[in-house]
Amino acid sequence: MNCLIINAGNTTIKLALFKKGQIQKKTFINTRELTSVHHLFSVLKDWGILEKKDEEGVQQVFIASVVPEKDAIFLHFSKGFLGITPIFISSELNTGISIDYGSNATLGADRLANAVAAFKIYRQNVLVVDIGTAINFDCVTRDGVFIGGAIAPGLWIAQKALSMNASKLPPIDLTDFSGEPLGKDTVSCIKSGLIFGFAGLIDRLSQEISSQLTYPTRIIATGGGASLLLPYSNTIEEYVPDLTIQGIFYIGLMNS
Repeated sequence: MNCLIINAGNTTIKLALFKKGQIQKKTFINTRELTSVHHLFSVLKDWGILEKKDEEGVQQVFIASVVPEKDAIFLHFSKGFLGITPIFISSELNTGISIDYGSNATLGADRLANAVAAFKIYRQNVLVVDIGTAINFDCVTRDGVFIGGAIAPGLWIAQKALSMNASKLPPIDLTDFSGEPLGKDTVSCIKSGLIFGFAGLIDRLSQEISSQLTYPTRIIATGGGASLLLPYSNTIEEYVPDLTIQGIFYIGLMNS
């Protein structure tokens, strides 16, 4: 089965094409820049999926969105251009795991997908640290129960807050951080504070959450900001860049 996966986050919309259970193509769109179904069409037309209606074409569309104002675009594209009614990921679907959470309706589709993928891949206690606009900590037990986690602001939110609320602190590029904790100018001080500060946040929360569990917990990371923080974290054991997309795929298949 060929599936189009749409993972719509607050900053980035990730698109992936699965064929025979494997990711064949990936791309992304800035979330704010997606304003029409024609934009989505222009991004995906080169994949060749719009012209193919046989077994080479897309048979299913699975969507995880935390940006509800974009959902109409995804629905219009799926129905209008592919002739497919998409499956929107939510806790109301069959997920293959149990959910022990105060309000299932408020559990983000991305967090749910991460938990499902982590359980399917590892079959042990797993804490997923998803480093994006926010930093989500999501814990699933070896018995397949999502038991909660934590949510913290992400790197870019903190960086933007500094530059917006402190007039002498400029916007900065975090991708060229030297790794030196002791900054020698304002820019390097901001970089050190953000990178080491958030790596420390991840380590402390990971340790606190893991301490609540009876059995050892594997700590993995995903998300667009993970590569910046991984070198400075002492707790993250593995980076799984496509974890959320895989979880969307697994849930979608269970409900097809």
